[in-house]
Parts: sequence; structure tokens; C-alpha cells
Amino acid sequence: MDIAKEDRKRSDEAFLRCRLGKSMRAKFLQRANSDSEDDEAPCAEVDVLQQCIHGVKEEL
Repeated sequence: MDIAKEDRKRSDEAFLRCRLGKSMRAKFLQRANSDSEDDEAPCAEVDVLQQCIHGVKEEL
């Protein structure tokens, strides 16, 4: 029984990581494409990624 619970937990965590990764990439691409001034500032990508991560954490 414990093995089944551990397998289920691992599969649930893998699903969430996959779903989270896809969500973060989509948000990053959406924000990066909407901001035209980000092309000139190399540190702006880091800011966009941090905003995406913060947004995903709030959703959880």
C-alpha cells in the first residue's frame, strides 16, 4: 500500500511540475511579446521571469 501511495505522489508531483512549467512559459512568452521596450534592456527578461514565478506562486 505504501508503494502505491509513493508512486501516486511522484506522478502527481511530475504532473504539477509539467503543468507549472507550461504555465510559466506561456506567461513569459505572453509578457515578453507584449513589451516592446524589453528588447533593449537585457535585465528585463529576468524581471519578466520573476513576475511569472510570483504569479504562479500566487495561483497555487
